[in-house]
Amino acid sequence: MPALEAALAARYDVLPLWQSADPVAALQGAGAGVLALVTSAPVGASADLIAVLPNLQLVASFGVGTEQIDLAVLQQRGLPATYTPQVLDNCPASVTLKPR
Repeated sequence: MPALEAALAARYDVLPLWQSADPVAALQGAGAGVLALVTSAPVGASADLIAVLPNLQLVASFGVGTEQIDLAVLQQRGLPATYTPQVLDNCPASVTLKPR
């Protein structure tokens, strides 16, 4: 998602956790400065990741589903999570094929 990354980097300091083999370890020391976590439905936000973000205010996920986001931990901390529900509901097919 280069366009999303560029748009966020224009306004915020972006920590590219997707480039790290261990995102939790990558946030050690820097986690206190993180106010928002932008993630995707397949990647989500684990309890371990959320734990190293003491000042976290929001988890924003692009994609359908929250299965990979630890919603219970967010709820315990009173934090909101956003995602894109029903984004695919009116899209029965992105591509159709017609026989020759």
